[in-house]
Amino acid sequence: MYINSYGNIKNSNFMDSVYEEFSRYDFDSNEEYLAGLKQVMEQYLILQSQSDPEISKDISEGVFDVSKIKPQDREQLVWQAKVYFFCSQTGEILDLDDYRKWESERKVQEPQGTNTKEIPYSSNYEQLVDLIVNNKPIPGIKQIPDTVLGPELSSNSTLSERKKPWEQQKEKDCSEQKDA
Repeated sequence: MYINSYGNIKNSNFMDSVYEEFSRYDFDSNEEYLAGLKQVMEQYLILQSQSDPEISKDISEGVFDVSKIKPQDREQLVWQAKVYFFCSQTGEILDLDDYRKWESERKVQEPQGTNTKEIPYSSNYEQLVDLIVNNKPIPGIKQIPDTVLGPELSSNSTLSERKKPWEQQKEKDCSEQKDA
C-alpha cells in the first residue's frame, strides 16, 4: 500500500502492474501514437503562435518547427500524450505524478544491472469493478473531501449592500432637492 499524490491509499501490486506495463509500452513503433503526438505538438505551436510572432510566421508558411517548443514544455507534452494514449489503448487509469513517484522510488530500490521480474498479468475491467464493489479508491481519480464551513468558521460581511439603480436615482434626486 502507498499514498498517491491525491492522498488516496493504493494497492501497490495493482498499480505496480499498471506502471510496469506503461514503462514497457513501445510508443516509438506505434504509428497511431506518433501521429497523435505530432498533432499535439502542432496544436501547441498554434497556441504559442498567438504570443510569438516568429512561430506565427512559420505557421503561416506551413512550417511546424517542434524545436521551437521549450524543452521542458515539449517533454511534458510527450509524457501527457503517452499517458493519454496508454490509457485509451489499455483501459487503464494512470496518473502521471504517481507514475513519476513510483519510477523514482523504483530506481532507488533496485540496484543497477538487476533484471526485474516480468509481471505476466495486467489490470482490466474486472479489477476496476472489484475496486468499485469493495469501495476502494480508484487510481487517477481525485478524492475531494466533503467539508462544509459552518457559521462559526465563516466571517461576517463588512460591506454594505449595493444600491439598486432606482435607489441610487432616488438618493440623487433627494440630494438635488436639498441643494436647491
